[in-house]
Amino acid sequence: MLELEVFKAAAKLCDDVLGIKAGEKVLILADTASDMQAVLATAAAARNRDAKVSVMWYETILPNIMVEPPEQVAAAMKSSDVLIDYAVTLYTKAQKEAVEAGARFICLSFVDSDLLVKCVGKVDLPKLLELGEALVDVFKRGKTVRITSELGMDLTCRLKPTSEIHQSGSKATKPGDVAMLAGQVTFSTDLEDVNGSIVFDGTLWPPNELGLLKSPVRLEVESGRITAVKGGWEAKIFEKWLKSYNDPNMFNFAHVSPGFNPGVRKLTGRIAVDERYFGCVVIGVGHYRGRPAKNHTDGVVLNPTIEVDGEIIEESGMYVKPNLAKLCTELGVL
Repeated sequence: MLELEVFKAAAKLCDDVLGIKAGEKVLILADTASDMQAVLATAAAARNRDAKVSVMWYETILPNIMVEPPEQVAAAMKSSDVLIDYAVTLYTKAQKEAVEAGARFICLSFVDSDLLVKCVGKVDLPKLLELGEALVDVFKRGKTVRITSELGMDLTCRLKPTSEIHQSGSKATKPGDVAMLAGQVTFSTDLEDVNGSIVFDGTLWPPNELGLLKSPVRLEVESGRITAVKGGWEAKIFEKWLKSYNDPNMFNFAHVSPGFNPGVRKLTGRIAVDERYFGCVVIGVGHYRGRPAKNHTDGVVLNPTIEVDGEIIEESGMYVKPNLAKLCTELGVL
């Protein structure tokens, strides 16, 4: 029965990911694009742990995922112990201030009840995080990462000891912890160390006119800057959207993020879910931490091959490095 499965997944989220305790102030954010069954199941699960639970629901703010939530929502965020965000917002000042005030935060944008079950409820979370840490270790030991695909992607990134490498999906059990849906590792590096071609063939969002791609969108990259956007009508929409901000930083490389959640084996068109698609690679463009821009977008590359210092660790969407392949098998991915 789906309702029971959703509640069990929400309970697992509260216990294993967020460690919600009695008396804590838990705020669940939702907008008009959120799945209310997932939201209400999460609220019920948190209340069953004797937490003080509030749900705030507001109109979806588009097209910019970095638009701030309403003022009253932002004020409530700063006074919460735990923030569970199902709304379509990322990288906002309100989120940053709430985390700085000590809130534990998890972003579950675009996660509906079905995905809550598949990506949280039915996943071996400790094993998934172990795979993530193993990937982090591979990239931290590497100096050069090359990503290719059958459609012509060929991107090279040089890593340095100062390069940022972390697991995006993790637990949020201490004040100020930030988590996202598990199943993704992210690395970034200096712009001059990123060159080649990117070919998106999965999901690309924003802009809102896009989502599941019908044809590939190709980006040429020189020293971490997009110098050309090639393809059909979707590529034209994407290029127009980038230019619409009149911000040269919108053409910056942001990050590389391999996805590996075994609960995501079919693309949905919802980027925060699809970038965890097992075996994909996500490339971020625009705003990223120390390199601000007016917006941020992510594109999914399906069935990539990843080489680290000449060693193939993933081939056509399947991890082949022995320790990674073993963990995939233990997660039920053959």
